[in-house]
Amino acid sequence: MLSGMRILGLAAVAVAVLMPAGALAADGGDEEAFIAAERIALTPVSDIRYRLSEIAKAQYNLGLMYFKGQGISSNRKKALYWYEKSAKFGNVDAQLKLGLLYSTGEQAQGWYLKAAEQGNQVAQFNLALLYEDAKDHAQAVRWYEKAAAQGDAQARYRLGILHEHGLGVPQDLTQAAARYEQAADQGITEARAALNNLSGKFYRSGGNAAKAASLFAAEAENGTASAQYNLAVMYAQGEGVAHSDSAAAAWFEKAARQGLADAQHNLGGLYRDGKGVTQDFQRAAYWYEQAAVQGNAKSQNNLASLYDAGQGVRQDYGKAAHWYAKAAAQGNASAQYNLGELYARGEGVKKDIVTACVWFRRAEAAGNADAIDERKRLESRMSARQLESVQALINASTGLQF
Repeated sequence: MLSGMRILGLAAVAVAVLMPAGALAADGGDEEAFIAAERIALTPVSDIRYRLSEIAKAQYNLGLMYFKGQGISSNRKKALYWYEKSAKFGNVDAQLKLGLLYSTGEQAQGWYLKAAEQGNQVAQFNLALLYEDAKDHAQAVRWYEKAAAQGDAQARYRLGILHEHGLGVPQDLTQAAARYEQAADQGITEARAALNNLSGKFYRSGGNAAKAASLFAAEAENGTASAQYNLAVMYAQGEGVAHSDSAAAAWFEKAARQGLADAQHNLGGLYRDGKGVTQDFQRAAYWYEQAAVQGNAKSQNNLASLYDAGQGVRQDYGKAAHWYAKAAAQGNASAQYNLGELYARGEGVKKDIVTACVWFRRAEAAGNADAIDERKRLESRMSARQLESVQALINASTGLQF
């Protein structure tokens, strides 16, 4: 079965490694500049000759010179020492530099936050990226908004993605389009592609499938994976274009080769069923696995089924159980039923009718009608203690672990 229409953000945005502006002396690289910076950097804060900000600036410059090897041999450890002293005195350039050097983790986040709170645009954007990577989309939106307000094009693009998919904010396609357009006008090519895809989505939902297909086709030809996927779906469904399984397969493959999991899943299905391509279970298994390792539950279940039946791969009940369990843990009803079958038969796993019954119950609750008869059949043979164990596992908040 085809996965539904999906519009994706296109390119992961790399953390911007921008060099903070420093004093002219810090870029001079000569020994005199180093000595001058060191003299001020070592000045006690109680010395009234220098303001605290001047001492902090000199400490930052000293760290920069140690880092770049200007006027002194390069020494990363000493660079970090002086950056941290400067940053603790509130120097925003040092705070940003520490965030860039630590790159990820709590230390990076902490220093980015300090610089971001002082209004540093790069820190605001990079902090938002860290939050987005951690799936804290509300905080990501907050800091992208601050960076975008200062004109950051990439922040505007990322906000478009979050608004389009309702991550951290209610889904708002109009707001997404506005953000994409802002970023596109600033030269972000991914934003232009995303805007065209979103326009196709508007036309499709508004009943003008032909116009949507035309927009998707234009972006698909430019190599945009999400547009290739959407165009493939329209060919597969005969929506806005003449139905063509072969054209669908061709476009799914282009998107699949760019790593789009839904396209990989659908292409695997076409090879399994021989629609638009010559039936080939080995290729079906290949594409299902590509999507499965990305967490696609449908592909995990389908790949498991191929191992279960020995189609396109050597029959392996252990691998079947592994992939069924992955999909079942994501709530896939078919995988829950199939995993129950393996436990009931003792294939690929140790035979355990209690665990089998648990999975049948879960599959039944998820809408799998076949699980009802299997569950009743097992329960008719189980003791009161076994039935209590089933209920205890069902009620357990942590569920089964694999």
